[in-house]
Amino acid sequence: MMKKLATALASVLCLTTIGFAAMGCARTDPDVLRVARWSSTADEPRMEKLEADFEAMYPDIDLEWEFKEYSTHFSTMRQDLMGESSADVVFINNWGLSRLNLQDKDANMFVDLSQVGELADAWETILPDIRNMMTVGDSVIAIPVGIVNRVPVINATLWESVSSVLPDGKIPYDRTEAFTGYELVDLLEDVGTDTNVLMGLNVTISEALHIFLASAGAPMIGADGKIGCNNEIGYAAAQQFQDFMRSGWVVPYSESGGGTYGDVTNAIIENKCLAGWANFGTLRNLSEYYENTGTELATIAPFKAADAEDLGNPNYVIKESKDVAYADCNALYVPSFSRNKDKAYKFIEWFLQKEQQLYYASWADAPATSEAFEIVTTNADGNWPEKMYASFKIGFDNMYIAPVTSSEFAGHSTTLLKQLCEGTISGKVYCQKLAEGEKYL
Repeated sequence: MMKKLATALASVLCLTTIGFAAMGCARTDPDVLRVARWSSTADEPRMEKLEADFEAMYPDIDLEWEFKEYSTHFSTMRQDLMGESSADVVFINNWGLSRLNLQDKDANMFVDLSQVGELADAWETILPDIRNMMTVGDSVIAIPVGIVNRVPVINATLWESVSSVLPDGKIPYDRTEAFTGYELVDLLEDVGTDTNVLMGLNVTISEALHIFLASAGAPMIGADGKIGCNNEIGYAAAQQFQDFMRSGWVVPYSESGGGTYGDVTNAIIENKCLAGWANFGTLRNLSEYYENTGTELATIAPFKAADAEDLGNPNYVIKESKDVAYADCNALYVPSFSRNKDKAYKFIEWFLQKEQQLYYASWADAPATSEAFEIVTTNADGNWPEKMYASFKIGFDNMYIAPVTSSEFAGHSTTLLKQLCEGTISGKVYCQKLAEGEKYL
């Protein structure tokens, strides 16, 4: 308590000194470790539990959270970095890193965490496939602490009320095989037209397109770092996506996706949407709600592209399509100007320990470390609800993490995506024009 009071008094003194205030005085307090993350009403108490646990292990460090609304957190990030006023540890994800528009010369704003001796052991615990996810030039600017993997979920009770409009035997809600793009279009039109029940999209529109393209084997950006969809298979998958989005029965939940339904949990619980994507923590919240009310929640396998027979178009042949679940990483970075780097490294090392990774996974992301990831993906400790485990096992087996791109490419692709969704260009033209932006990659 005295430590908290001292920190508060220091903040008051800082604000009364113009010179110090301009420099971000709290950043210089040797006892305070500032950690910045986007906020939600449900998440803040959970993050505060992490604060209490961390301070119990490191009583000489006062951890202070700096919460902002999701979009604000990222929109102010570059300004905070340039003004050297950001926190000592900052949460970032693939989307946020792309928005920062970083060039190679900007790498010096961050600590290259792959070269920090105090983090060497923690670095080795991270899943190899995601260790170098957050890079600028040759520097790894952020260490992943969680994998945001999304699988489709269905309000099973609501499904029963609308399934009578479907032909006999058509798409049971508890199927284990992936929906194809065209099956979803048919499902949305059948259900939506007769019942006015909508399908919610709890991934951004861009992420949904990534899913369609990757499942067809024509990812937007291939493993070689070049445009991978400028071919006949990519044209077909992009056209499927256009049909999906223009079916009239798809609505985005998230603010970043242009939606108005807000939280995916409430949208499904309140019967605003029949189905949508859910991440790890959201699915747990939904499962607990349905268990407590005696109603049911179901899950479905990820998407895949439709084959040539489904398309009925010999010019657009998709072969060997596969299930795909979209994923990205949440990570932590340390600004190079932080004067509390030693404490920041202790926090990151602590956050990557098994206990913290499993706790974080219980309400947020799948673990980023190998040991905790193995426990979750095999349900080795038996702590995960069976439906939740089964759903994410499908997702983990078919995980697709889109690469981080430059802001120039993001701007180029966003303009084309808008035109694709509006129907002013075809799937083929979208892919051809997208390839013209390869120079921005």
